[in-house]
Amino acid sequence: MELLKLKNQWIYYPWLINNDLDHLIHPDDFREMKISGLGIALCLSQDDNYIKIKADNIEIRVKKEGILKLLPEPSFKWNDKIELLKNKKCGIIYNLIWHHKDEKYYYFVEIDGKQLKKRLNNSDLKKI
Repeated sequence: MELLKLKNQWIYYPWLINNDLDHLIHPDDFREMKISGLGIALCLSQDDNYIKIKADNIEIRVKKEGILKLLPEPSFKWNDKIELLKNKKCGIIYNLIWHHKDEKYYYFVEIDGKQLKKRLNNSDLKKI
């Protein structure tokens, strides 16, 4: 995968701590990480050996061979303010996942500090 194709590209980067893939994370970033896994991420830049990605509120450097799949851009991103179309309640996106079988994103929403248990899709939400 070329840099030009990776910059600003959404990717699926399935890494979990201690799953024998820790070598894919830049050693300096690995020591400072406070997460136990990655999934969906946005490619920001690249140097000789690593690509810099953003996942949720963190930015880390990873090796590109850990990319499992290129994804389309999601309609909503972490911390986007949204409105539920069904009941007009407002909240934020606190997480998103790519469903491989359905080939689409699902979003997890927080309203008034409470995380909804149901995953939602594009047709359930409106950006505000």
